[in-house]
Amino acid sequence: MLRAPQSPQIALAADGVDPASCSVASCSLSRALVSVPDARGETEYLSVDLTRDFSVWRTRHSLLTGIEIFQSQEKSSLLSRSDPTLTTDLFNPRNIPVPTSLLATPDWSSHLGTREIWAGVYVQYQASLADRLYLLSGWRFDNVWNTVKVGVNAAKSGILIPDGSEVSKLRSLKQREGILWHLAAPLSVYVNYTENFGAAPGLYVTADASTGLLVPEQSADEWEAGLKLETPGSRVSATAAWFILTKSNITLPLLEPGLNQSGVLFLTGDAASSPITRSTVNAVLITGVAYHF
Repeated sequence: MLRAPQSPQIALAADGVDPASCSVASCSLSRALVSVPDARGETEYLSVDLTRDFSVWRTRHSLLTGIEIFQSQEKSSLLSRSDPTLTTDLFNPRNIPVPTSLLATPDWSSHLGTREIWAGVYVQYQASLADRLYLLSGWRFDNVWNTVKVGVNAAKSGILIPDGSEVSKLRSLKQREGILWHLAAPLSVYVNYTENFGAAPGLYVTADASTGLLVPEQSADEWEAGLKLETPGSRVSATAAWFILTKSNITLPLLEPGLNQSGVLFLTGDAASSPITRSTVNAVLITGVAYHF
């Protein structure tokens, strides 16, 4: 069991800049006083797995199966207040005593409680054929129960969410596949495919300022292919890889790191990337080759 104690936070946060009124000489920056007076959480985790290795002729095999269960509970509250007296200049900021009295009449007041129960079952099979061809195949099935209790009072912004709760249940079946072939003693080629799944219960805000509960199911998949070079004794090793990574329903903390305990998330949407990468072991050189003495 992992238990996080209460961690109250208070800070001045940027609340917007008007580009039309900004110049090199001055740029007015609005600020808001944000406080997380209460934030605590608790997580319980259990994992059991079994492994079986066996050989048949010139092949080696390994079978892994297991279960994971965890429960997470979090509770937090958030207060926010904007005021003209907090305004500063972007290029010439001023320091002021934190006017905590403003929080007696906040623009935004919310409390949030989340509970997540996650149960997963997985199986993975690996095989080695004549020490030249390596295969990997894995599957994982997850069940997730999410409960969110929230109340928001931000009438000045037109947002008012009465105290209430929502419950959701998510199911997911994801896989992982891979193959590696030793072309020659120092050189190998490989291809991987991986899928991922996530769930993040909580209050979220979208780019158009709409709000909601129970963030949509998060998912990701990645294709990766590359070459590996490793000389006998591992004195020289290098990797060149190409991949395509796609993520859906990405969330980020809405506030500064010191205020992440508020539990408010920003739903950014989807993202994809496909750069060419090079990595080395034991040393880093511009050529992407490493040498170990």
